[in-house]
Amino acid sequence: MGSRGLGIIATVIAAVLPALVGIWQARLGLSADQAGFVAAAELFAQVVGTGAFIWAARAWSWRACAAVGLGIMIIGNLASAAHLVLAGTASSAELINNDFRAIRRALPAKTRARIAALERRGIYTRAGAYRTSYARLCRKALAKYNYVQPQSEMPDETGTVSWEVLREMWVRKSDFRIDGNLRDFDLTDSLGTLRLPTLIMIGDRDLVSRRSAGILHAAIPGSQLVIMRDAGHMMFVDQRAQFLHILGGFLLRHS
Repeated sequence: MGSRGLGIIATVIAAVLPALVGIWQARLGLSADQAGFVAAAELFAQVVGTGAFIWAARAWSWRACAAVGLGIMIIGNLASAAHLVLAGTASSAELINNDFRAIRRALPAKTRARIAALERRGIYTRAGAYRTSYARLCRKALAKYNYVQPQSEMPDETGTVSWEVLREMWVRKSDFRIDGNLRDFDLTDSLGTLRLPTLIMIGDRDLVSRRSAGILHAAIPGSQLVIMRDAGHMMFVDQRAQFLHILGGFLLRHS
C-alpha cells in the first residue's frame, strides 16, 4: 500500500475506533483498551474464519490478531467516512520525536540520567512488558503532559497495553521516541489529498507541540485546529465537557 493509502488509513482511526470500543465496553464492562482489542479481534475472526483465527492466535498471539483486525476495520470504513477527528497527534515521526526530545531536555538532570541508565539496560522484561522501574519513571516524567487536572489515581497500563504491538510499531528502546517500524512514517504530503471536514485538537499542555499541530493543520485543506484550555494529551479526560462541546459543534456544522 502506498503512502497515500496509509495516510488516509492512519487519519480515520480516531473517527472509527470510539464507537466500536463503546459497544464492547457496554456489553462486557471492559476498559477502553480491552474493549478495542476484543472488537478488533472479533472482526478479524469474522473476516478470515474461526479456524484461521485460532491458528493465527496460536502463531501470533491474540493481540497481534487484534492489531490486524483493527487494520481491516479501518479499511472497511474508509468509503463511508464523513468526518475526521484527530486528537493529540502529528503528521510524521520526525515531528513527534522532536516533541519528545524537547520534553526530555526539560526534565531534571537526575531524571534524564536515570532514564538513560534504564534504557541502556533494556526497558522490557522477558515477559514483554516495560520494567516496573522504567514504567513508573516514564509515567511520572510525562504526567503533566498527559493530565493537567489532578487525577485521583494515575492509570496503570501494565495489564491493558498490547506490548507486542507497541514494541513492533512504536517503542523498542525508549519511550521518548518512535523506534519501531513506524520510525520513518511521514504522512504530511499525502494528507493534502483529504477532502472531508477535519477537526484537529490538542491540549495547551499536550505532548504534541503547537508547532506539530500547526503543521498537521496546514497539511489538511480546510481543517480546523482547536487548542483546548487547561488540558493535556488526555484532553477528553482533563476537560470532558469542553471536549464534547467542541466535538459536538464540529459535527453539527458539518452534518
